[in-house]
Amino acid sequence: METSLRNLSLAKHPPKKSTTKQKDGVVPKTANGKLNVLGSFSTTGTVKFTGMIESPFIKAAREKFGLPPRTPRPWPSIDAQRDPQKMLEEFNDAFLALFMLKEDFKDPPTGGKAGSAKKLIEDLVKATGWPDPEKIAVPAPWNSEDDIDMFRRYEIGCVVQILMEAYHKAGTGGGSTPFPPDH
Repeated sequence: METSLRNLSLAKHPPKKSTTKQKDGVVPKTANGKLNVLGSFSTTGTVKFTGMIESPFIKAAREKFGLPPRTPRPWPSIDAQRDPQKMLEEFNDAFLALFMLKEDFKDPPTGGKAGSAKKLIEDLVKATGWPDPEKIAVPAPWNSEDDIDMFRRYEIGCVVQILMEAYHKAGTGGGSTPFPPDH
């Protein structure tokens, strides 16, 4: 299974010069933003890519919450956007649904209202079988018995970031600016 990384770019953000040398004497290079390659890509030395690892679950979560933005937008609702307390409840319900399913082995979440983050999480869990690694893959190299729990917790954090990005891109807080910030 191939692991894809999102938000990578060497052209937009050239590697920073570093005085830190690895054990083999190679200076690491870091790239942030987006990297698109047609054909082959080669470099000398070590290149470190940073960005969200897109597991099958993260990919499904992006699509479920409307990223990249599309019309009609599945979340957040206009009513929720207008009420910070409602948005807090939406974030809290979605986080708790995933966290308790993973950490407390609760049954999959239920009871979310149509169009709510919790309902979208319910549908996502039902469609993917998350967090069961037999039903939805954990990408290598994090698919060892020792790393699965850590990776599932990482995915919960990614969903929170996806919620924040969807909220931002809905027009609240400057939706036309990039999220996360790229400069």
